[in-house]
Amino acid sequence: MWSAINDQASSHLIVVVGNQLYVGQASTQRLRWVLCVVAFCRGERVTSPEGKEVLEKWLERTRGSQMAHYMAEELSSRRHLFVGLPAAIFSAVVGTTVFTALDSNEGLDIRLRVLVAIIAIVAAILTGCQTFLRFSEKADTHLGAATKFAALRRRIEQALSFPSTINAALVDEVRLAFDAITESAPNVSSRLWQRAMKQAGSEHFVPGFTQETASQS
Repeated sequence: MWSAINDQASSHLIVVVGNQLYVGQASTQRLRWVLCVVAFCRGERVTSPEGKEVLEKWLERTRGSQMAHYMAEELSSRRHLFVGLPAAIFSAVVGTTVFTALDSNEGLDIRLRVLVAIIAIVAAILTGCQTFLRFSEKADTHLGAATKFAALRRRIEQALSFPSTINAALVDEVRLAFDAITESAPNVSSRLWQRAMKQAGSEHFVPGFTQETASQS
């Protein structure tokens, strides 16, 4: 059982649901909640205007997060190539030179030996940096996070396309999904985040398409 009484004399709104009594200042915001309570008691679907506003804010953040992780994945992939490719080349040069010296009876010139030693040290340093910094692994984790944020973005866009389906349960579902993805996602630098939010707020936003990609095409 429910009932709502608007006390014109004192500008108070009185709502009775079951054996609970709620008294407060009458306002547009409070009237919305009354309508939600009434619809809930009738077993009807409750459409929340506030829920739509929350989803719109989360959509912007989801788009920004998606773009930021795509940027971080691209940056980590470039760093992986920048470190890994020279390491592979230097290691191949050292190995080839050593085998050549073993086949030769005269051995290597002292200057060539020094050069090979330097290349071997550089190759070892680059290989160690590649192993320690794990650029390839970071690129994969950022790509996975971007994919999850993209799926969540499409879910929010779908909900906003049908405003009548937005209710507290839907907003809570999106919040839990957002929290789970954010908790498992790797960190993104503030510089990338600011760039991503700027691009995600543009009306020409294209998922996974950055300004660097546009300049290369």
